[in-house]
Amino acid sequence: DKKIWGQDNGVSSISLGKWVEACGIARTMDVCASKLNGMQSNLHMAGEIHGAAFLGSRCARAFRLAALGDANTDITDDALINKCWDSVCRIISAMGSGTSNSDEVIGDACSQGISVAFSYDAVDSPVLDRRLYDCSAHALSKLFDALRKYGNGDHTDAMRTTSLARAAGVALAASTSGAGTAADNSATGETAALGPARLQCVEALFALLGSNAFRKDNEISLVVGEALVNYADAYSPEGAVWTRPSGEQAWPEKYDEEFQAELPPHEQVLYRLLRKEIKASNPQKRTSCAPAMFALVGHCSRLVSTN
Repeated sequence: DKKIWGQDNGVSSISLGKWVEACGIARTMDVCASKLNGMQSNLHMAGEIHGAAFLGSRCARAFRLAALGDANTDITDDALINKCWDSVCRIISAMGSGTSNSDEVIGDACSQGISVAFSYDAVDSPVLDRRLYDCSAHALSKLFDALRKYGNGDHTDAMRTTSLARAAGVALAASTSGAGTAADNSATGETAALGPARLQCVEALFALLGSNAFRKDNEISLVVGEALVNYADAYSPEGAVWTRPSGEQAWPEKYDEEFQAELPPHEQVLYRLLRKEIKASNPQKRTSCAPAMFALVGHCSRLVSTN
């Protein structure tokens, strides 16, 4: 906790650089990132990966949120700070890749680790640092692959799908400020677009409604609804105005995929549920929409009661 450092000297707050030096978080994250990247070899130990995922994700969360309150968070000439950002990116990317691991213990640890690393305490999602755009897009793309793998088909696993859906919801919420932005990776020549990766992951969540995983555990649709709530209401401060499709004031009666993709998150979720999913010919799909909509209504009811 950044707030406890410097108290012995009568200092109520401490700079990001001094905090990193004092608590040793840079070294911890570097070790965790190295352990997590060891999943690519056949010599890794599941226990080490499991521990590195949870410790690394906690450190990544602590550093990410601590940097938000530091006035010098944009400095680029501090080697230690840059090392920390690099470690955070490596941890998030490695956990994203690990979500599809054949070892259930490792896969579940990675998905839960993503939930921890992207979590936050505020009502609205904090601004995602631009240095995390590329690894966030990678993690969302890997979550999309894992949701398709374990939500349907021969590898269907209801427990893993539940954990993956929760992770997807948190990651989608945390990446709201970076939607539509592409981050260029000059080292590989590849471009990771965060906006398309987010839409792709949302598509995978909707695909879980009525899926094979839902047939094994009906509560998955409630988890999907909660994940969609995180995506839909991640950022809504007073006075915020979302852009909408130009020239369109009302929803078209017939479902329009392009129109849906251009809607702000909260409208996108409602439009997709009411214009497509609930009208599906598959009875399992229609049935699974009810718990998802209960999650939306429950979230709105909580906001009304607290405000």
